[in-house]
Amino acid sequence: MLGTLKPLMLDRVCNNRPIDLACRLLQLPVELLAIILVKLPQESLSNFALASWLCRQLARSRQLSRIVLDCSPRSRNLCKIFFQDMQAVVSSNEPANSYQRYTLGACVRTLTIAAVPEYLSLYEEFDFQS
Repeated sequence: MLGTLKPLMLDRVCNNRPIDLACRLLQLPVELLAIILVKLPQESLSNFALASWLCRQLARSRQLSRIVLDCSPRSRNLCKIFFQDMQAVVSSNEPANSYQRYTLGACVRTLTIAAVPEYLSLYEEFDFQS
């Protein structure tokens, strides 16, 4: 396997926008917060994400650290989600520091494109012969 990437620091997952640290956990130094996030079990990240929108961004920084797009239906759905997220940010009338402007893309560390033949055959619109 590729190994585990360390989660991004809080300021990075928030695209360097100002953040409100009402949550006491998020008042810890960002280095300590990153260590805690690494220790959180993968299955607990979804619960952690429910605590606040900042916690959600931090959880995403672990969940989305490595993305592999392999033309599978799951990958295609993920692309749609990223595209919708991008459109929402671009068309948003929210100020730049609004929590609604924090994106999924800020959480991705590596993106691998893998053309898996079994999945490629699912999509007629791609002509890979030409």
